[in-house]
Parts: sequence; structure tokens; C-alpha cells
Amino acid sequence: MRLHLFGSGTQLLSLGLPGGSRQLTSGSDCASQQYTGHCVRKLWLPWALRTFVVALLTVSVLLPAAAQVKPVRRVLILNELGPGSPAINLIDGEIRARLERSPYQIELYTESLETTLFPDPAIQKEFFDSYIHKYRDRKPDVIIAVGPSPVHFLVQSHEKFFTDTPVVFCVTTPEMVGNPTLDSSFTGVWEMPDFTKTLEVALKLLPSTRHIVVVGGVSPYDRANEAIIKDGLRCFSLALLDEQSKNQHCLHQYQKDAPDDVPLEGFP
Repeated sequence: MRLHLFGSGTQLLSLGLPGGSRQLTSGSDCASQQYTGHCVRKLWLPWALRTFVVALLTVSVLLPAAAQVKPVRRVLILNELGPGSPAINLIDGEIRARLERSPYQIELYTESLETTLFPDPAIQKEFFDSYIHKYRDRKPDVIIAVGPSPVHFLVQSHEKFFTDTPVVFCVTTPEMVGNPTLDSSFTGVWEMPDFTKTLEVALKLLPSTRHIVVVGGVSPYDRANEAIIKDGLRCFSLALLDEQSKNQHCLHQYQKDAPDDVPLEGFP
């Protein structure tokens, strides 16, 4: 039996039956045409139309749904500092905004080394080991390293634990991570801090300045910042105030000279 679905007055059904064949057209002869042992009734055409429409709607619904399925990509952001850092929040926000425009379905994971709160190398190693264990069966498709400690960690462990996983780095200088030789899995932007420009602007605003006070912390990250600042400010009179020496005596000393001092902070 061949079914032809066209307009009124055209061939609708063509039957090949044992007792002979005959073509039926729309009209009164569709109501009842008898053959030997067979009867074709008007109910067959609406049933066929309904079946065809249901099949067509099913296919039209399934095809867009299949086309909209996005492949999954896992992205791990490994931060130097925790969410309490305004700079980290700003950077992570920009990364998330970019990933939202990705053609992939992104599974985003964020971890922090918290080097300012836990500077002890033994504790940092525990952090590293826990992340290696955590992601061993859920390998990221890309790792974004924000800060020198994450970059240093990945340089040491990439070949063994994250083979073939690309790494994108930012917010660090080559000096902070020991001027490493990076393979093709690493890409990013090295920071080129120029604190002298900041200080030159400050001195124009405060020409009576006699001291430069560098405020930093005790973590390796802070120490690396201070080393960069001191190296860039050799031509200036520099007084260094870190967290360990920030006691009442030092505060009293700098309080007297405050009108003639310029405080200079490292990276946020």
C-alpha cells in the first residue's frame, strides 16, 4: 500500500490487493469501496495523517535538543590568594565572564593556596598533594594559574600529574618563580611591574617626601614583591616596614615622619 498525502481531488490511496487494484480519490467514493474480501473506509486517512504529524513533531523536537548539547570542558583556577583578596575576586570575575561566552559547557573549579595565611612550605606541600589527589580522576581540560606559587607548583608537577593539560598563567613575574624554562603546555602573560612610575607620580604630588615606606607581609609572595620593589627603587631613599617590624616603636617612629612619607604597597 502506498500513501500519497496531497490536496483534495488528487490521488490519495493506491492499493495492490489480491483481487485486483484500484485507485481511490477524494470524494464520495472514499466513503466505501468494496473489493473481494476487503473494505477501505474513510477512517484510514485521518489515522495516517495523525501518525505522520506525530512523527514529524517528534523529529522536530529531538533534532534541536540534540544540536544544543554542548561538550563539557573542566576548568581549574588555582589562585595564590583566597577570595578575601580584592584582586583575586576581580581576576576570577573576569575569567568567569569570559568562560560564560565559551561554546562549551564549563565545569569550573576554584582552589586557593592561601600563601599569606599559610606560608609554611610544609603546609603548602599538603595543599599541593591534596589537589593532586582531588583531581586525579577528574582531570581538568585547562588549568589557570593566578600567582607565582601556583605556577611554581605546576612547573614542578605538570609532567607527572597533569600531563597534556594546558596551563594559562598570570599575575607573576619570571623572577618570582625562579625564571623557569616552560614547555609548550604553558602560556600566559608575565607581569612587568614598574613601581618607579607610581612613585614618580607620588613625588610630584608630595615633593617634600623624605622616606618611602614599603608595606608588605611575611609570605614568600610578599617577600618576592618587596624584592622587586627594592630593586626598582635603588635610586630613592627607602625605608622598609614589613609585618614583623610593624610594632608600636616603628609605628611611633613613622607617625612622626608621616607628613613626609609615602607608603607603597606591593601587589594586592
